[in-house]
Amino acid sequence: YLEIKIPTMERIVSGSKTLVIRDGKILKRELHKEQVTEDELMELLRNLSIEKDDLPKIRKAYLETSGSISVFPADLGR
Repeated sequence: YLEIKIPTMERIVSGSKTLVIRDGKILKRELHKEQVTEDELMELLRNLSIEKDDLPKIRKAYLETSGSISVFPADLGR
């Protein structure tokens, strides 16, 4: 479980946490709802040393209401 807080994201993300990656796939519709681009998501992930090639290793990733991103690896809890 990894988490990083990005203060600028706090303005963008509102309401409840939003699932933005499931089983290694970016949920573009959810990003659009949150007005976050794929490039912005990738920037948040790079801050956690996660590159695009690492996406298949992600089970779930959430944009949190606090402006943070939480990432759960695919092999966690399986």
